Amino acid sequence: MSNNYLQFSTGINITADEKAWLENQLDEDVLGDMVSLHNPETSGLSPEQLDELKKKTLPDQSEMALFDNYAEMGWIGFDVEFCPASDPKDGKDWIMYIGTEESGDPDQVAELMGAFLLHFQSKDSFSLEWAYYSSKNRMDEQGGGAVFVTATSTQWINTGMWVHQRQMEHDKAQGK
Repeated sequence: MSNNYLQFSTGINITADEKAWLENQLDEDVLGDMVSLHNPETSGLSPEQLDELKKKTLPDQSEMALFDNYAEMGWIGFDVEFCPASDPKDGKDWIMYIGTEESGDPDQVAELMGAFLLHFQSKDSFSLEWAYYSSKNRMDEQGGGAVFVTATSTQWINTGMWVHQRQMEHDKAQGK
């Protein structure tokens, strides 16, 4: 038996206001509230309690899919750490590190960062690369990918997709 891993690590410089917004988006109590709002029949909450949750839930959170992973697995699909920046510039006194130890979900990172860019840095971009590999040498169980996120779009590539596209182009050129 082998273990498969999907790993990534990156960071983004942020202001104190951006840090507060991100911490709120990732707050376990808020994520739990989002699960309750999207699964009212299993939440055990009364209609009045659900109405109160709706009032305190931010629009940004209701647009995000982070609660899906949280509801299924009890975590958001990646690890986050906020640290003071060693060389702050432009009021960006913090660094948010995003990563994984063994496995992660780049989709969830892209979702969060798209909402973040839309809210704070609409002219900026964010990119993430990841590695996918197996603890044993098995065919087609190694690779990786990348995502490029702006406030208005998200573009993906992975090695399997890229190789498949090149193979199709080759086969077409060869008349296959």
